[in-house]
Amino acid sequence: MPEEINRLKSEIVGIYGKEPQINNLFLFEQISPKRLSNAKSGYARNLTGDETIILLYDDTLFGSAKNGFLLTTKRIYYKNMGESPSLVDITSIRNKEVVASTLSTQMLIHLSTDGKAAIDITYIEAKQREPLLRMLGNIIDLLRNSGANLSSDIDTKMSINCGGCGAASQSAVCEYCGNRMR
Repeated sequence: MPEEINRLKSEIVGIYGKEPQINNLFLFEQISPKRLSNAKSGYARNLTGDETIILLYDDTLFGSAKNGFLLTTKRIYYKNMGESPSLVDITSIRNKEVVASTLSTQMLIHLSTDGKAAIDITYIEAKQREPLLRMLGNIIDLLRNSGANLSSDIDTKMSINCGGCGAASQSAVCEYCGNRMR
């Protein structure tokens, strides 16, 4: 098992570097003990000894990591602002869809599973939404396929809500009102 984890870690670091260019995202040893402690006590209480922590996304304004998500080799533990902690088993994820608003720094990741899971990211720059989704999808693929090719077999879609009419769209211009999407 440690050999598989080392190979996985090498692959992830080889692709994204030790410090990915996504604000508030921390890989492996880059996760501070304080953030990790807050995540564990806040929303990853069910973390088991046979899980390796891969990344933490800190969705707090001041860096406490009391909201956000923690991706391990087996699960995604997450806590949305004002909600109870939740978790999703990696093997149960069938597809992902992102809904992002042009009016705010908010992003919603829908994970289609046997139940529905939604990770609500409150603080993220628009230009970092797609790289975060791509990275998350690739790492989940690596975990599910035991290090197989990084091309995604999980259906991923990125939609943005129009600032004019509120309709979700995947194109550069809203099909309903003609507003330019960001």
